[in-house]
Amino acid sequence: MVAVLTASPTRSKVRPHCGTTSSRRYERRRPEKTPLYKIVSEHLEGWLENRAVAEHPVSAHIERELRSYLTCGILCFGFGRARCTSCGQGFSWPPG
Repeated sequence: MVAVLTASPTRSKVRPHCGTTSSRRYERRRPEKTPLYKIVSEHLEGWLENRAVAEHPVSAHIERELRSYLTCGILCFGFGRARCTSCGQGFSWPPG
């Protein structure tokens, strides 16, 4: 049996989620418009209080993650986006 190595096929420039690579542009997500965000923001404080009253408080890391969720993607809490011109790798701040 002979194994044949070939170059991997080239990637298509058309991406189903964002069109062609030349037409892509950054579009900010708007988490405050989602149903989940509205539910968490409206009920988090009451839920935490009810858990504490019932003597079953929520773990600190759970509360921290829920509060972080409410700030993620909201511009007034800060944002940064950068991309390496050499390799094209990008990142955002805050991470996550």
